[in-house]
Amino acid sequence: MAFSTPALTSANWPYHEDLRALRLSALHRLAMAGIVIGCIWYLYLAIGIELVSLRAWSGALVLVASSLVAYWIGERWDLTAAASVLVSGVAGSDAGWVVTGRGGVIFSSPDTLAWTPRASGTTNWIFRVRWLGDRFVAVGQNGTLLTSPDGLAWTPRATGTTAWLNDVLFLAGRYFVCGTQGTLLTSTNASEWTALEGITGKSLYGLAGRGFQLVSVGVEGIILRAPLEPLPPAQILGYEHRECPDARVDRFHLGGTVDQRVALEVSEDLRTWRRVDAFEFYNSRLEPELIRTNAPPARAEFFRLIPAAP
Repeated sequence: MAFSTPALTSANWPYHEDLRALRLSALHRLAMAGIVIGCIWYLYLAIGIELVSLRAWSGALVLVASSLVAYWIGERWDLTAAASVLVSGVAGSDAGWVVTGRGGVIFSSPDTLAWTPRASGTTNWIFRVRWLGDRFVAVGQNGTLLTSPDGLAWTPRATGTTAWLNDVLFLAGRYFVCGTQGTLLTSTNASEWTALEGITGKSLYGLAGRGFQLVSVGVEGIILRAPLEPLPPAQILGYEHRECPDARVDRFHLGGTVDQRVALEVSEDLRTWRRVDAFEFYNSRLEPELIRTNAPPARAEFFRLIPAAP
């Protein structure tokens, strides 16, 4: 199946005027200013009732909407190709561009102008494709996952699931995939995949990450987050104590990592410890107060922090 390029009229491209109007948005002003040049970003836009995918790479913008592919040429959108099937994913790299869609279709292009169909080996919908540093990874219906170094030749990979896979990400030396029914997969090489134990059965549709923090989002506003490496131990950086008429007040200066959960324990003999409170770090510093009312004066007390379960 090959793309054809019809004349650009409102009759065969009913969303033409809407697409051209997008140039007025702040997003495209940023693109025109070159702020997004050389980086990848991803966005969903609603045009009518269609879901649109938009990608930028090295100064070029490519948009896919239903069975249309368009690119930004400086002052307006121009139709580059049209397919007879619905396309839903687009990714760009130094190796070229890739578009994927329903029925297992994959098209590649070196310049977004001429598109060539590529064999995927599947009729499942290839919903999303991303360039992840040194390879394209595409995911979709019935657990479909394909990889390619250049967008031309594609290799299917076993995922061990029939869930619909919606997004893929490379972060901290590992690949991650999310999908319906809370599906989460991981791999170190994009070839062999292992299911992660999830905490929800809700469908997940997007992945993002920074540093060693992974975030996934899905239906009903669900947001999942997880650190990818063991966190360094939290520390008690400082301590202040004061006696009040009816209470003892201990103020702590704690240092830790965002999302880290710790329990504060106290002991009078360094042998028997008792939990007195628990905290979660929302930034790298906390200054909680431990207030104990009607407590008798204590002998020497020792405090420590230990990891706490979520």
